[in-house]
Amino acid sequence: MAYLFLSVLSFAINNVLWAKFAPGQSPLSLIGKRAIFTSLFMGLILFLAATISIKFTLSLSDIPLLFLIGLPGFMGLYFLVQGFKNGNILQFSIYSLLFTCVVGAIGEQSGRVDILGRAVPFILVVLGYLHFTLFQFRNTSKISMVIRPHLYFLAAHLFLGITLFLQWHYLTYVSGIVLGLSQEIVVMAMAFALVSFHPKNAPKSPPLSWYYYGILALPISIAVLLGLEGLRSTHPFHSAMIGLLTPITTVLLGHIWGLERANAKALHGLVIMSIGLLFFYVWPT
Repeated sequence: MAYLFLSVLSFAINNVLWAKFAPGQSPLSLIGKRAIFTSLFMGLILFLAATISIKFTLSLSDIPLLFLIGLPGFMGLYFLVQGFKNGNILQFSIYSLLFTCVVGAIGEQSGRVDILGRAVPFILVVLGYLHFTLFQFRNTSKISMVIRPHLYFLAAHLFLGITLFLQWHYLTYVSGIVLGLSQEIVVMAMAFALVSFHPKNAPKSPPLSWYYYGILALPISIAVLLGLEGLRSTHPFHSAMIGLLTPITTVLLGHIWGLERANAKALHGLVIMSIGLLFFYVWPT
């Protein structure tokens, strides 16, 4: 369980860094260059682990499957960065809580959805989500600009949820370090492959120093490895309960670092959803 709590903090820092760097950069270029460093970090960890006699088993037949597992992870990351480029931390956190609720509902009690037995938590989550979204749409005349980040964050959590499930299932066969490294290699390859199709006369983003990509890569490298090790001993639906802390921590860090000044009325939706999720995990069945 300690792995998951530490990964929450690392993921929260990672989310705040995306919110800082994504608005001024090309998503694919940013993802690809960051993946260079995450691959190097995880490759170094794999090398160090191998030198202390930790054995890793991997067959040629595993490689295509690892690639397929990496694809939804890449798609989720792409939509996540697009969400931060067009939206904000609070919007991300709302969909992170919504994802936590859906995953918890599906997985609680070995796959049995017990909505009728615990209606109050779900009602609170729905009310909190509606309060937030209606507040946003009511206070703007440009609906298309507001709905865009909502769709990006929704797609991101859908693909990342698929990745979470596939990784949890495949951890019984492959080490978390190997799984994390293969994920980053797929992300890097896909990002640079798609960048190569961009028109040469397309507008270019202002360049970032390479050490910024290293800063971006470090927390997610830690988060992925800690999260995968946590999944090895923890059911992914219980991990979702721990994931409740990630969006809240992300909002707090974003506020502390001055990246976002959330409207108090908009925060009401986040608070209502959080209360609903707390009830969901303690409500008697």
